[in-house]
Amino acid sequence: MWALIGRIVTDDDLSITAADVTEAIEEYLTSGDEETYAPGGLLVASGDVVINPGCCVGLDEWRDWLGALDGRPVDLGHDPDVLLENRGTVLRLWQDKDQLLRGEVPSPSERYIDIPREDLLGLLRGVHHRRAPSVGV
Repeated sequence: MWALIGRIVTDDDLSITAADVTEAIEEYLTSGDEETYAPGGLLVASGDVVINPGCCVGLDEWRDWLGALDGRPVDLGHDPDVLLENRGTVLRLWQDKDQLLRGEVPSPSERYIDIPREDLLGLLRGVHHRRAPSVGV
């Protein structure tokens, strides 16, 4: 819940401006702030490899991953940068620490996770049903 209301009810120094939780939620619901979202995106893990979500992507944007099935680019945020590369039967997810330039691919030594294309829809259904911010491959 804090991911949703934190930006609305804190000052720049993160001190709470609402008197209580009810006031904080009311401020969030009535703010009219079009920039309101739950930051974080999806965390993807496989074995000992973990790809953290980039900033500027909200949990509410998990459906955007469906575009990868049609070969469309998916914005997964930055800091840390996340790159989803279409490799035919798999979607390769890279965590980039150094912010690649457009069109560049991480070096082969970078850690990545291959998501079988045929599994993506089921994984996303699991996220939807569990409301969990992570995907295990």
